[in-house]
Amino acid sequence: MSIAVLSKSYLNKKYRLPKKEDQFLGFEQEVSKEKHLPLKLTEVHYTFANALRKVFTAEVPVLAINIDIESESIALEASNTQYHRDVLLDRIGFIPLDTKALIGENLSDIEFRICDPTDPKKPLRNETSNTMLVQLHKHLQTYRVSTQSRLVTDKGLPQFVPLDMLLLTLRPKEEVHAIMRAEWGTMRKHARWQASLVSFKYETAQDATDELETNEQLMDYLGHDNEEPRGIMMVVESFERLDANQVVLKGLESFKDKCLFFKQQILDYNANGKADYLTVDIDPNITNYTKMKILNDYRPLTAVVDKNPNILGEFHTLGPVLETYVLRKLMDLIKVTVQAEKDPNPKEAELRLLRESLCAYRKPHPLDAYVEFNVRTPKEPALAFPAGRYDEITDHPLRLVLLTIDDLEALCDQLMAQVQASLF
Repeated sequence: MSIAVLSKSYLNKKYRLPKKEDQFLGFEQEVSKEKHLPLKLTEVHYTFANALRKVFTAEVPVLAINIDIESESIALEASNTQYHRDVLLDRIGFIPLDTKALIGENLSDIEFRICDPTDPKKPLRNETSNTMLVQLHKHLQTYRVSTQSRLVTDKGLPQFVPLDMLLLTLRPKEEVHAIMRAEWGTMRKHARWQASLVSFKYETAQDATDELETNEQLMDYLGHDNEEPRGIMMVVESFERLDANQVVLKGLESFKDKCLFFKQQILDYNANGKADYLTVDIDPNITNYTKMKILNDYRPLTAVVDKNPNILGEFHTLGPVLETYVLRKLMDLIKVTVQAEKDPNPKEAELRLLRESLCAYRKPHPLDAYVEFNVRTPKEPALAFPAGRYDEITDHPLRLVLLTIDDLEALCDQLMAQVQASLF
């Protein structure tokens, strides 16, 4: 199981479309750990890779301007522009802020203003007879509230605003005045907090050449052992809020925290008979059969930043990974159990025990506020669990899930160490 940083991006090959013999259309991104980071995952199940893709895209906390009605992060002091208020606010909400530079700052002490360049208390007004192009690096200003000082870079640009872009246009005599602050969030709440764009494909033989594969060749990964891809190619493209390498590391950490939270919920249930966001139903009529419900809701986004994330709002990220890796762990323990029993027909014994087992998840209906996760382990012989690990857990399915989560945590640690070794 490994993750490798590649020197070439398959997207560059895909979009360098030939126009003539020696010319190409399309685009080509420079490979870098900051903006365009190609990766390759090997010996990792595709459910885990797909979960990482979702986490990198939607669950890495970044800073943006919250324009919601109940938010106190924006004040539109004046506007007589051609833009409807909601349209104008939406454009402001997508201003990219440099999250990595803002970490450690007191966010309530940093304001972003669209205002008169000489007086921050006055609106930006077009006094010319031509249309004014309002651009971020020219017309957006960054202020420290406590000192009323303007924050600029060495090049005289507004601090914490990495990209220049056209925000709006002002016709003659139109004016706008807005005061904004940054808030933490993830794309689960709104796209303005999207950390990156992640592309994802299965490795093919053509990846080692300059040849562009066909759809049939892309599906050829199904033809080898276990019907699993040889490798999984992934490209993480930063939106300038965080560097691509930081998105990968924070995404792996976020997925690990998700697993840790689920594990803590199980341990809380075992200790207290209940847990805040998990219900457990142990069927007395079927030996070693346990049904779990992961409750869905959303915490305030500060919980994500405070390193106390959870599986709330969990739909199809953790579920498929647990289903796959719990089943793998179950098969490994069945082999160990059969070996310990010294069964004369080990293959038949393994198949028999596997038929008695179950591991599955589902979300019954999109409106249901929970995800179901059911696990059943063999009755006899009981699984030979490793001694000294969760011996206090008498319910075999729960113990199996806990052992699997430990493996997933170790996998995340291993991948984070490999990324850090490759990039730092």
